[in-house]
Amino acid sequence: MTVEPLLKTVKLFPNKHSIGSLELDWSDGTKKTLTYPWLRDHCMCASCYHPQTLQRLVDTFNIPLDIKPFATEIDADSNALVIFWASTDGEEQHRSHYTSEFLRSGTLAPYFRSPPVPRLWGSEIVECLPEISYAEVVSGGHAAMLRLVRSIFEHGFAFVRGVPQSSQDTEALLRRIGHVRHTIYGGFWEFTPNLAVS
Repeated sequence: MTVEPLLKTVKLFPNKHSIGSLELDWSDGTKKTLTYPWLRDHCMCASCYHPQTLQRLVDTFNIPLDIKPFATEIDADSNALVIFWASTDGEEQHRSHYTSEFLRSGTLAPYFRSPPVPRLWGSEIVECLPEISYAEVVSGGHAAMLRLVRSIFEHGFAFVRGVPQSSQDTEALLRRIGHVRHTIYGGFWEFTPNLAVS
């Protein structure tokens, strides 16, 4: 039987580039840095995470990048991190509970520790286009998704090669990148420039 290492200490860091973070230490020597926006977005309480559909109920876009906790503690009985979030615009103070297993499983924190810088480009970009394959995105985990998102942030766009020619696969890819915003036409629809059927 594998015993989960104990969560030992938590160290808070001041907000850098408007994004703060904390560092966690485990009894086996593992260390991990997690950003405050990532943690708030991944709160697993019943008001933030639907227990039946397993969908997040938090609007990621409404989480301030400069969000920070006003208190943290380690719950030794459940081997978990507890964060008490300061109130933000439109939201009361909030309590989040994260298990040690969840915290060790993965994070996007490295992306925030080294923020990409937007780049101006000209015709020379055709020599080295920002691109990634569809297979990498759907099966490559966080690393592949970080490459894609970083390219979009740095260049303003990125090509995903080899996407299956179906609206279902296209929509699934878009939903991995971010939320699909709904308009008067809905969230996702097919469009044709054929005026004869308009």
